[in-house]
Amino acid sequence: MRPERSVIGLFVLFLAASSALAEQKPERVASTHLCTDQLLMLLAEPRQIASLSHFASNSSMSMMADAAELYPVNHGLAEELVLQKPDLILTSQFGSPSILILKSLDYRVLSIPVALTLDDIRKNIMTVAEAIGESDRGQILVKQFDDEINEMIVADEVRRPTMLIYEANGYTTGEQTLRSDILEIAGFSNLATQLGIPNDQYLPLEILVGQPLDALMTASDNERNALAYEVPNHPALRNAFENVPRINIPGKMWICGTPFVTEALRQLVNFRNEVLAQSL
Repeated sequence: MRPERSVIGLFVLFLAASSALAEQKPERVASTHLCTDQLLMLLAEPRQIASLSHFASNSSMSMMADAAELYPVNHGLAEELVLQKPDLILTSQFGSPSILILKSLDYRVLSIPVALTLDDIRKNIMTVAEAIGESDRGQILVKQFDDEINEMIVADEVRRPTMLIYEANGYTTGEQTLRSDILEIAGFSNLATQLGIPNDQYLPLEILVGQPLDALMTASDNERNALAYEVPNHPALRNAFENVPRINIPGKMWICGTPFVTEALRQLVNFRNEVLAQSL
């Protein structure tokens, strides 16, 4: 082989390795979604974060609102993201038209799917961690997450009180949802899944009041002045379940598939113990 060809070959390999390294460890990462905001802050080096969505610093929505105040903001618009010069953009699976524009301009965009189970949370943690070149941090975070879960997980053979999430406009949470998965892990049986309700769907009050319930979770946004949030406080519901224990868990604890769902799980496990103690 001619020496110059050998040198060229090595140079090509060097460029390929450099390209792979750049792909693995982006220097400027922007997040356009509340859930990827929090995963990014948990996993990235602060200097890597180019911007977060404008929801990130909203204390009613984010578990990391205070930390988010340290970073620039974006509104998911292509024109502002281009000016921020990210080499990786994190978004949800329901990308906006702006994301399509950015993809057409050859920006690297990673869409993170909605977590429907705790295992999905683990997968999303590692997906983000590997994308930003922080696999080790991802593995550590997953282990911490698992350790917390394992401390609280309730065995299958124990008694499972029947519970329902009933929120604004009479919507409940059934099969194939993260919150239902967490209810089951906390030791409850979700009435919505018993009724065969998938995802988040409307449950007529007339059907609900005739169901046997041991516990009830009502809307976590009662401070909002809207008639939709009065449905869980309907007199018929109060009369039917007057003696049924209720719990109210802030939506920000589990609206996103992040390790912070352990806060909701802990509250539910403690609540289950209270429900069982009252039934003795």
